[in-house]
Amino acid sequence: MKIRAIRLAEVGPFATPVAIEGLTGGLDVLSAPNEAGKSTILRALAAALGSPHTSNHASIKDLKSYGGGAPLVEIDLDLGGTRVRLRKRFLGEKTALLTDLDSGQVTRGGDVQPRLDQLLGVTRANGFGLLFVHQGQPVAAMRPSADLHASLMSAVSAEVAAAADGNALARVRQAGKAALADIVTAHGVPRPTGRYLTATKARDAARAEADDAATRARIAGERLTALGDIRRTQAILGDPASVAARADAVRQAGERLDQARAAREKLKAAELALQAATTASAHSRERLTALDRALAELAALVQAQAAGAVEASRDDVGRAGAEAKAAGATRARESAGAALDLIDAEIQRAQAFEARQRRNAAREAEVDVASLDARLAGFNVTPALADQARREATSILALETQLTAAAPRVAIMHIPGATSRMRAEGRVLADNETFSPTALLTIEIDGVGRIQVTPGGGADADELRADLAAHRLCLDDVLAAADANSAEHAGQLERDRQALVQQRGAAVERLRMLAPDGIAQLDAAVPAAPLGDGVAPAMPLAELAGQRQALHKALAHAERAAEAAAQALAAIRETAASRGARLVATAERIAAMAAVLPAAADRQGRRAQLAAEAAADDTAHNTALRSRDAWREAAPDGAASASLETALAGAAATEATATRELARLQTDAARLEGELTAARDEDAEARAAAAFEALAVREAHVAGIETERDALQLLDAELALAEAGQADELVRPVLDRIGPYLSLVWPRARLRLGPDLAPAGLQRGADQNAAEPLARLSGGTQEQLALLARLGIARLLADSGDPLPLILDDALVYSDDARIDAMFRALEQASTAHQVIVLTCRARTFAPLAGHRLAITPWAGP
Repeated sequence: MKIRAIRLAEVGPFATPVAIEGLTGGLDVLSAPNEAGKSTILRALAAALGSPHTSNHASIKDLKSYGGGAPLVEIDLDLGGTRVRLRKRFLGEKTALLTDLDSGQVTRGGDVQPRLDQLLGVTRANGFGLLFVHQGQPVAAMRPSADLHASLMSAVSAEVAAAADGNALARVRQAGKAALADIVTAHGVPRPTGRYLTATKARDAARAEADDAATRARIAGERLTALGDIRRTQAILGDPASVAARADAVRQAGERLDQARAAREKLKAAELALQAATTASAHSRERLTALDRALAELAALVQAQAAGAVEASRDDVGRAGAEAKAAGATRARESAGAALDLIDAEIQRAQAFEARQRRNAAREAEVDVASLDARLAGFNVTPALADQARREATSILALETQLTAAAPRVAIMHIPGATSRMRAEGRVLADNETFSPTALLTIEIDGVGRIQVTPGGGADADELRADLAAHRLCLDDVLAAADANSAEHAGQLERDRQALVQQRGAAVERLRMLAPDGIAQLDAAVPAAPLGDGVAPAMPLAELAGQRQALHKALAHAERAAEAAAQALAAIRETAASRGARLVATAERIAAMAAVLPAAADRQGRRAQLAAEAAADDTAHNTALRSRDAWREAAPDGAASASLETALAGAAATEATATRELARLQTDAARLEGELTAARDEDAEARAAAAFEALAVREAHVAGIETERDALQLLDAELALAEAGQADELVRPVLDRIGPYLSLVWPRARLRLGPDLAPAGLQRGADQNAAEPLARLSGGTQEQLALLARLGIARLLADSGDPLPLILDDALVYSDDARIDAMFRALEQASTAHQVIVLTCRARTFAPLAGHRLAITPWAGP
């Protein structure tokens, strides 16, 4: 089958009738931009060939024109020498016509689709879903319909001699699977079932019984061992010599502890006597020391009283000088403050004058900005409009140049002395006038007739004139928006506007510099009544600020001097007051000490008495110290006493522990003897031996079933490999057709197909079994393999005498430059065996692809 023409009306974007004529039946290429309706053409073609005209399917409703109406599709087909024209109108009138273009025979209405299916054949009628590759679906929908798959398999089976042997392998494999199903599950991870499950349960029960018997035998042995250990320990602990030794150790430890406790009591009495002697000696020494300190303090106070009186007279002289210096510093500070007040007043007047001047200048800048804004408001032109006008004028000039170059040249020549009788476009043509019309020109000759001059150039010239008209309309719109009469005028207006924008920017910057916080702030800074009657100050503000700084420094110096003088005076006064207070306190202290001390004549006798008492107390202290040291050597210290107590407690605990342990051992021995008697009655060792014999039988049974399972699983794996080998043979005829195309893209590579002839993987290395799964390949590679698989299927159908066209809608969108060039060669090679139609929006990319170029042209309609 070959498609020779496609015509559409009221379909999708084609509200007016269009046609694609002159398809060669080989490689036909239609290049058109996005939204030109290429995908709609393919969907309309599939609907006309595969759907009855009465269908209301959603895919048919989607064909409805954007402007309404009933979709009409007409196709010219070449069916093996029979030329027919198929016309279907959907939704509205719902009509169908099938015309034999050679005999003129016409089939109408409901008879059209059966007759079309008869002419197309089952394979063709069901093959469009596979060989019509819609946009964005190169990999999807690879599986053919049931009827087409049967036809493909029929073509394959004609070339594969041993295709029928697969049934025997399948029957053997099915029998093995049935036997294996009684041993392990068939889905997911194999798990025991049937007799295998029963055998494993019996083995596990026998294993549990054997483990229990072994545990009982082990416990009986452990009890015998424990009873022997108890008997040996009883013999050691109950020996009479050991019992007597433990009692003697308790007695000796008690005697040593009693001796140590008596010595500790003697030591405590000696320590108390030493403590009393030490206290008495300290008290007598403190009384003697206190008397010596009081006598020394009294002598020092008398001396300090005399020296303080001399210093007090000197303080009076220093205070008078400090008072005079403080008064002079105060006068200097007041004079500097008055001068600073005068200069501050002058600075305030200068600042007010400067603020008024700045405010006036800011107002002038504000007026300039408003004036420039008013002038800019009168401009409609923008940079974009000016640039667009320039580009449109350039395009118009280029198009006019191309049209002029392709237009004929017309020369007007009068006979000498003749009056011109020729007119064109309402004006008289002058002698020797030449021009090149780019549109239809009519020359009128009075009394003779008309001459029509038609410019050449064909469709290209028509397209240039259409573009010229469009650019002129666009230029007119742009000039109207810019309020200009030409592109040059628009450019000049934009330059004028830019100059005003620059002037406005300078005025705005001046205003910002003068009034960064707004003119209102400047107004607030200007006094309501001008200081100094608004007259400029006699000295610049900077000089006034300099003088103020100098006066401020002088004032600060005077303030520091006054403060220092005041501080010095205060310090002298404070020193004098402090010294006077000390003299008073010294006199009071001398009087108080004289009142408590002995009279001057009795002081030395009292001291001698206190010294004798202190010496006697020292002797008693030394005697108590020697007694304490002697008992300290005889009595044990705290650690030694604690050790003796620990030894006594240890000996007693050892004796008590041995007694308790003998009682416990007696109890444990009786318990173990009872348990051993019960274990001997059960005959644990004989029972364990019998249980292990039963376990060995069960394990042997399970091992036999597992051997059978492994054999059946191995058989199933081998049969699966055999079936895979036969499957490879069944798809080999398609692979043989794909091979030449595949080698153009991937030399020495092999494509893996599934049983449904869909791509399954690609093997590109030396290992024939290391095929990459389709899902792991890139999107571009998946797309290329899907198209190559379709080329192989189309070639197989063509070789079997049942060709179908392969139609690609914007395919190979993910291919790189090298791959797309190789795919072009494959499409060119395939078009020698069957029709290939390529619909693409990428004219530049598909330019290297050979084949006949198609165009969407107006159709006069039905």
